[in-house]
Amino acid sequence: MAVSRSLEKIANEKADMDMTPMIDVTFLLLIFFMCTLHFKVLEGILQAHLPKDQGMQNTSAEKDPEEPITVKILTSSRDVTVVWVGSEQFEGQRKFTRLFNKIRSIVQASPNSNPPVVIDPDIDVPFQDIISTLNACRRVDETREGKKPLQVKFAAKALDDLEDEN
Repeated sequence: MAVSRSLEKIANEKADMDMTPMIDVTFLLLIFFMCTLHFKVLEGILQAHLPKDQGMQNTSAEKDPEEPITVKILTSSRDVTVVWVGSEQFEGQRKFTRLFNKIRSIVQASPNSNPPVVIDPDIDVPFQDIISTLNACRRVDETREGKKPLQVKFAAKALDDLEDEN
């Protein structure tokens, strides 16, 4: 019976665990994960210091240095080709010489930029007039030694009109 009493005594004894080391390890792990945590950076959001004023100024906007020079070639009611650059109209015998002078003056007025020339011909314009316009642009390009060549582009409006007719 002595054995059963000692077993009974052991069974009735309360088993206590010391929780202090477990709490210490838990806090150490928590501190470790907090220190090594990297938050996800949201893409597309830039850190910028923008001005907070919302004032309005009465200044006019400057002309874009790369604004294209638009050359419109139209056929008038008298079957005469008319060339427009901005609000200036050129027609007659020397229209392409005057066109050359106008484009050259615009290009020389903006020496730091290289504005492209956009040729916008009407669908009924003779092909020779388009070639003469291209030649005027080429001659302007020849007078600009040491500069990047002029970009000459065509407007797609004439092609759209042609597709609509078909």
